[in-house]
Amino acid sequence: MYYYNTSQNTSGVQQNPDANMPGSIESQTVYNTTNTKLLTSIEIVDKGVIYLNYEKGREDSNYIQPSELYKLKSIQSNYLGQNTGNYTEKYIFDYSYTNSNYQHNGPMTTLKKLILNKVTKTSSNNQDQEYALEYYKTGAITKDNWGITQEIRLI
Repeated sequence: MYYYNTSQNTSGVQQNPDANMPGSIESQTVYNTTNTKLLTSIEIVDKGVIYLNYEKGREDSNYIQPSELYKLKSIQSNYLGQNTGNYTEKYIFDYSYTNSNYQHNGPMTTLKKLILNKVTKTSSNNQDQEYALEYYKTGAITKDNWGITQEIRLI
């Protein structure tokens, strides 16, 4: 986060403050530590269970230790008493990473962000259905006074 104490005179010309004055230019870096629990199953009473399966190891550039993070690999549904090796339906998620150019108060840097590419629906009768997601780039990510302007959008 960056705070700059700048002002404009009556004609609208920006005035840069004296750098020797307290509070003329301030910057602040904030790091958050979050502890989370993974939701691994949802029991539907007298019906069955939905299992959420995760895979450890991500490559996102905006985390300190991305290799310790999880991504959702699949979701499967099982009837009550059905072995977890079998399933009624299963959705498998396929990911990749974007290489996004980002610039804010410094040189252009490259960010890696996880994106979902494909969802494959498998069922016990081995009839797979694939759903592909396509994205297009709109340019470099830039940060304005209100937040981040997105670089990619779902088609």
